[in-house]
Amino acid sequence: MSVLFAAGMSVRPGAWALEPPVRSPAVRHFLCFGDWGFTGREQGRVARAMTVFLKANPGYHGVLSLGDNFYGELKKGVHDIRWKAEFEEMYPRPVFDQPFYALLGNHDYDDQEGKAQIELDYAAAHPGTRWTLPSRWYRTDFTDDSGRSLMTALTLDSNHSNLAKKQWKEQIAWLERQLSGPRGRWTLVMAHHPLFTNGTHGDNDTLIDEWGPLFEKYRVDAYLAGHDHDLEHLQVKGYSTDFLISGGGGAPTRPGQTDENRVFYRSVYGFMHLAVGPEEFAIRFYDAEGAVLYGYQRIPT
Repeated sequence: MSVLFAAGMSVRPGAWALEPPVRSPAVRHFLCFGDWGFTGREQGRVARAMTVFLKANPGYHGVLSLGDNFYGELKKGVHDIRWKAEFEEMYPRPVFDQPFYALLGNHDYDDQEGKAQIELDYAAAHPGTRWTLPSRWYRTDFTDDSGRSLMTALTLDSNHSNLAKKQWKEQIAWLERQLSGPRGRWTLVMAHHPLFTNGTHGDNDTLIDEWGPLFEKYRVDAYLAGHDHDLEHLQVKGYSTDFLISGGGGAPTRPGQTDENRVFYRSVYGFMHLAVGPEEFAIRFYDAEGAVLYGYQRIPT
């Protein structure tokens, strides 16, 4: 279940409210945003807002990057100037000094032949980079300072049309193995395409049919996506999973198409902050000016 709150609303005692988060060795903090590599002013606005946030709230533990990392081509592959201008310098190490856990979006495949492989190869060609994309799908486990397991994050490739049928089946089998085995206190699954959305792309029937039953069978806490260029929180009948979209990283925003399953929706540039602790899974959405738009805390069941 979730406790909901928005700017100007009261919340229950102990819920994550609008003040800066309390620092604790038992809590891990992440920034989450997708659809950012658009080579434009808006990407810079969102980057500056996150910079201000991190300087005011030091001690975060990583970025969850939700795909469409670069629109257009990387003409010089892993050595293209865009890596420096739109990643390494746009999100400078002195401030963003943690891994960028990346995944592949449709523009990371479709805009250039071999582009997905370029992004998979970048870290090997640049030792020490924060860019983290070890494979098309992978698992990351996060612990607190005492080594207690807090969150299992399962990063997937939702580009069904870009994967061979064998690959797609292998990924689903891998997903079920991870979900059926030992996991952290919380389970987050993330990929580029939403299952459900109020944005222009509409719901994804393939993901609903093939991933949705696994989410419910194994009680996935949250699914995080981009693709629609907006900020959303949806709760869907028949699912215990919270569906979150943070696609306001820099590509042009678009108007919504429906209010079905809507808990929160804004067609704006911005990002999401995620705080994970033993008894809390809390998110807040911020716009490109750094204003808090909405937040909620998922209560352990």
